[in-house]
Amino acid sequence: MKKSTGRIIAGLCAIAVTGFEIIKYLNGREYPKYSNEWMESLSDSELDTEREEIRKAWCSEPKDISRAIELESILDQFDREIHKRKSSDSSGYVFPRHTEHGWYLSGDD
Repeated sequence: MKKSTGRIIAGLCAIAVTGFEIIKYLNGREYPKYSNEWMESLSDSELDTEREEIRKAWCSEPKDISRAIELESILDQFDREIHKRKSSDSSGYVFPRHTEHGWYLSGDD
């Protein structure tokens, strides 16, 4: 009887520890690197720094075409995020810009 009670207690402790680790993971999880959510969480300077690292890696991949294509798609993802941030700022014109009057047309008709 003592061995079965010890096994039950050990099993319950293992379940509790596993549950705690799952909760800890879900509460403190970070986004995978180079995902859209990860890029949105970066500041502008961090975004520029990360993009520059990928650009340097892309420039130094002359023989591995598949790796170069992967890096180029990450660069495109960085560029889309940078464009999204700049185009949401209404302080100045960012190419291309769509207004209620169409593309490139001023609103003072």
